[in-house]
Amino acid sequence: MKTTEQKPEPSLPNSEPNSMISNHQGTKNLLNAHARRKAEASVARGFQDAPHLSRKRDIWSISEHPSENQELDYADLVKIWHLYTYKPVKFVTEILGAYSYTGKPGPDPGQCDVLQALVEHRLVCVRTCHGWGKTALCAFAVHWFLCTRFMSKIPICAPTFGKQIKGMIFSEIHLWNRKSLLREMLNPTTTKLSVIGAENEWFAEGIAAEDPNKVEGYHAQGGILYVFDEAKGVHRKIWDAARAALTGPEDRFLAVST
Repeated sequence: MKTTEQKPEPSLPNSEPNSMISNHQGTKNLLNAHARRKAEASVARGFQDAPHLSRKRDIWSISEHPSENQELDYADLVKIWHLYTYKPVKFVTEILGAYSYTGKPGPDPGQCDVLQALVEHRLVCVRTCHGWGKTALCAFAVHWFLCTRFMSKIPICAPTFGKQIKGMIFSEIHLWNRKSLLREMLNPTTTKLSVIGAENEWFAEGIAAEDPNKVEGYHAQGGILYVFDEAKGVHRKIWDAARAALTGPEDRFLAVST
């Protein structure tokens, strides 16, 4: 009988979730007490809204019916991020609550393929038709990467800053942030989405596609995700500057265009 070998999932950098934060002294204090309480409350409400998540007691050790008095510590949040590190479709389905055009939970089939490709490949380029959902795809990728990689950074680039970065991409990012179960751990501003308490070290931000110097210089422990929307309108010098910055094992590049 012919047997097929299952492809193993990519191994995590460290076996213990808490090892993601072990290399930084005082990391548990990055989120101040107020922000941590808000984040914990958001996650607790998320479990109430999504019973299929609360059944994973072996992962989070949380009761199936969390009460208002129940507290989640920072380690619980790290375990949540740890679970979805290499499962973007699962993250978008369960944390963002996305539904496909077929009415089924999760992103559209094509979006699923692209999200999974980001796990397996450093550079992912997608050409689509109008109305395919590429702006939503960018928002999905931003939320997944930011919330599952400690101290990550996401530069987002497009040919025009006002119309495309501010008016389209971040509008979509903020839309899905309002739906996210982890929304209260994030601080949304006009063209930036950052983790509360670490706004200068852990964020996604829009940058103008004008000067290669603005694209260079990004470094992050958790990895960098460059996102180019309407990539056909971005100058070759900007492409070269971004690709040269992909030096870490978790660094990724997503380019989408019509």
